[in-house]
Amino acid sequence: MVETTQDILLLAKSFGILWVSIFFGLLFFYLAMMVRQAYRMMQEMRDRFNKVDTIIKDCYSKMDAGMSGFIYVADGVKLLVDTLKKRNIIKTKEKAKKK
Repeated sequence: MVETTQDILLLAKSFGILWVSIFFGLLFFYLAMMVRQAYRMMQEMRDRFNKVDTIIKDCYSKMDAGMSGFIYVADGVKLLVDTLKKRNIIKTKEKAKKK
């Protein structure tokens, strides 16, 4: 099996290639795990931003719905104030006529 020094050299080269291939295999494995972890982290952040965006949109829609109702209330109050002003003007005219 090992008869000459060249056989020993080839055996040493083959072990070297084996160790280099194991090293690169582990290197690629750990790089893949790091990329996987980074992807999971980005996915989690994306989910969090989507939740915050959903909350903001819900608050905006509730405020928008509340404001549309407020417009009707404001119109009603304006109409009530106008009616009260007219009534007050009529009453003051009647009082002025009585005096």
